[in-house]
Amino acid sequence: MNGSISTHIRINTGVLAAREKQVLIWIAQRLPRWVNSDQLTLLALLAMAGAGASFWAARRWPSALVLVVVSLAINWFGDSLDGTLARVRKHERPRYGFYVDHVLDIAGASLLFGGMSLSGFMSPIVGLAVLVAYMLVSAEVFLATAVQGKFRMSFLSVGPTELRILLSIGALTLFSNPVVRPFGLGPFLLFDVGGVVAALGMLLAFVTSALRTTMALYRAEPLPTIGVASKPVTYVMQRSIWLGVVLASALLLPATVSAATLRPETVQAWNAYVAATQARIDRELISPRGFLVSDFYPDRDDARARVRRGEVVITEMRTKAPGGKAIAVPDGLVSHWRGSVFLPGVSLETLLQRLQHPSERGPHQQDVLALRVLARAPDELKLAIRMTRTKVVTVTYDTEHVIDYRRHGATRVSSRSVATKIAELDGAGTGGEREKQPGEDRGFIWRLNSYWRYEQVDGGVIVELESLTLSRTVPLGLTAVVQPIIDRIARESIDRTLENIRHTYAPAVSNRRFS
Repeated sequence: MNGSISTHIRINTGVLAAREKQVLIWIAQRLPRWVNSDQLTLLALLAMAGAGASFWAARRWPSALVLVVVSLAINWFGDSLDGTLARVRKHERPRYGFYVDHVLDIAGASLLFGGMSLSGFMSPIVGLAVLVAYMLVSAEVFLATAVQGKFRMSFLSVGPTELRILLSIGALTLFSNPVVRPFGLGPFLLFDVGGVVAALGMLLAFVTSALRTTMALYRAEPLPTIGVASKPVTYVMQRSIWLGVVLASALLLPATVSAATLRPETVQAWNAYVAATQARIDRELISPRGFLVSDFYPDRDDARARVRRGEVVITEMRTKAPGGKAIAVPDGLVSHWRGSVFLPGVSLETLLQRLQHPSERGPHQQDVLALRVLARAPDELKLAIRMTRTKVVTVTYDTEHVIDYRRHGATRVSSRSVATKIAELDGAGTGGEREKQPGEDRGFIWRLNSYWRYEQVDGGVIVELESLTLSRTVPLGLTAVVQPIIDRIARESIDRTLENIRHTYAPAVSNRRFS
């Protein structure tokens, strides 16, 4: 892997990148001949200094915030067009252009963040944190360009132009809302909140890019494997990198572990989502097309075949309103997953008998710490379960569930489990546990519904599970960081549940693991 500054490839996956490139080429082709790339580079630096000075001036004259937007627009013109002009005119100076352009970018960023820190709209410590994060990202990008020949200009579809637009919107917002109360906390300066989010995003970009480049370079220049029977060093490297990402996420997500409040509008939207889901399930349970939820999807035959071969088949789902419009849940996040598993050598009646008479002494699923039967009726069960869930941090809950069973002929049974109590524990495992009151908990699980279907087929029983969970939303700006973690944990949770069913009720195949 031979990188070179003079021959590097520019990679910009920003949302506006493709259209912006067309516009810049169009402008470059029409600029007067006396305009050159050096002049545009200098213009960009002066404009960035103007943006910083305008922020500083806005401390006394708020109308100067308009000049911030004008300066950022001029900076875009100079900074984005200097390289384009050189390429259009075939006057490229790769090493000179790369060095001068980015040295002045660093100087311009220092002037910008300095002005913001002096403006009174952002705390100096936050401004310093943003500048440090920017320097880390810049250093990693420049080093990666030198060793890989790839100059990455964006992260998670956000590039320099998108950042200028966001900063301009923020500057104009200062006229009306210089102080905010995110998630009911605060008050905080708007630019302090934005600065913290920006710093965390850049730190994530730094960690992610550094790990990605390290792994790519290691694959290109690997060490030999350790011994004949041991795993290659690359395997260890991959696991170490994954651990690094998890640890970095834990460090970058302090906002996700604070208390959260379940709002009435969130509960109302959740109830609408549940009602639409249950209406769809009721239609499927009586439909002549089939009984299992997988019968109603295009991959029906493939899914059934994979399940019968022993795989645990898992799919993320979405419920929509009758008109086909997605059901929005404000201030809440719904995780909705379906999974299927085959229990060979098991009869439906035996399985149903054991499900309705669970052992309080275990063995339980890995997430279940304790289980107790509170009440039992012919087709209804009430359970108390102490369970633990992990989303970067480990949380323990005392929960109660009402489970009702319905028969649909001799070979089919469905059940519905609704959590009627979910209380996060404070001091779990210390012997002095205390149930947190509403508003004290961190909102990792607010509601939990499960819908099961069991069908006797040749050779065993197919079990399908739909799981719906309501939790707090991801803080603004951290969606791209946290959402993949939440999705992975939700998928692994339903996978463990179905694997535990197979391990408990079909022990002949409990030693098999499918992915």
